[in-house]
Amino acid sequence: MNANLVYASGSRRTLPYDLQRHITTKYLNKQERIQDAITKFNSTSGRDEFKKNLSSLPSDTRVKLFVNGIYNKFNNLIHTYSFTKDLSRMVNPRCGQMIHIRTYIYQVIRINLDTIYYGYHLAGSNRNETPSFTMNGNDRLLQDIDIKYCPTEGHSELTEDITVVDFEMLTRILFKSLRAPNKKFNDERNKILYDFALIVQILATKYTKLKEQKQKDQLAAKEKAQTDKLAAKEKAQTDKLAAKEKAQKDKLAAKEKAQKDKLAAKEKAQKDKLAAKEKAQKDKLAAKEKAQKDKLTAKEKAQTDKLAAKEKAKQEKINQKRELLEMRMQERKVKKTKPIIM
Repeated sequence: MNANLVYASGSRRTLPYDLQRHITTKYLNKQERIQDAITKFNSTSGRDEFKKNLSSLPSDTRVKLFVNGIYNKFNNLIHTYSFTKDLSRMVNPRCGQMIHIRTYIYQVIRINLDTIYYGYHLAGSNRNETPSFTMNGNDRLLQDIDIKYCPTEGHSELTEDITVVDFEMLTRILFKSLRAPNKKFNDERNKILYDFALIVQILATKYTKLKEQKQKDQLAAKEKAQTDKLAAKEKAQTDKLAAKEKAQKDKLAAKEKAQKDKLAAKEKAQKDKLAAKEKAQKDKLAAKEKAQKDKLTAKEKAQTDKLAAKEKAKQEKINQKRELLEMRMQERKVKKTKPIIM
């Protein structure tokens, strides 16, 4: 957005903004500043700048700007300055009445304000319906005329959007094309334009900065997204490579472990086989030794039993001889003690 332009003498080069502001506030009075703003606003460059500024505003902001900056203020203006014309001196005035008719300016302002307010277009459109108005008056001729917009389906409430073309055309009609009936009306209209132009500049600056910041944020977000995407891609590739290397290492480790396990199992099988063989040999030797020992023991026992039996038989024989001897000795004893029968 360009600021109010103060041109250097003899050229079209603009002065620095701080110097412009100093000149317009220090050396120009309020009326001169208003006239300077109006002149610039109605110039070709000013209109281009105005359209550019309007384009930078959101649609709801344009509507609020129209209602508060133009519609309400011009409503107050036309009600304050509803000029009338005395037609009593006309040739053959009707019944000599004092006949008043409101100025056409009221009608032009009313029609154009309501056309925009209720969602019609000034710039022309294939979809544009013509707004309807009623003109009320007690007399069909030169009586006071009260013009009023007639609500139409789809156009009965404040519009939600005003195009830049319509907005620019409305301001051109109100501030440039419309001839003021007197100086008071013109001064009030110029104050409206001055305030309006300043508000447009302030809002345009605000939303331009917001838009630029949004674009910067979007660009930063886009760059960050690209950076993040690239980083994610690189990370995915790194992770994929790491996963591949890990898979290869795991596969190699598993293969080596399988070989080690196989070798260990083989060695264990060999050790178990050798141990079993050694145990079988030991068991066989132990069984042989036990068999030999048992055989020897049995032989010794047999010899002992035989010797014992022999001793027993010998002892029994001795006992028998002793018993036999005792019996004989008993018999002899009996014989000696038995009386002789005569």
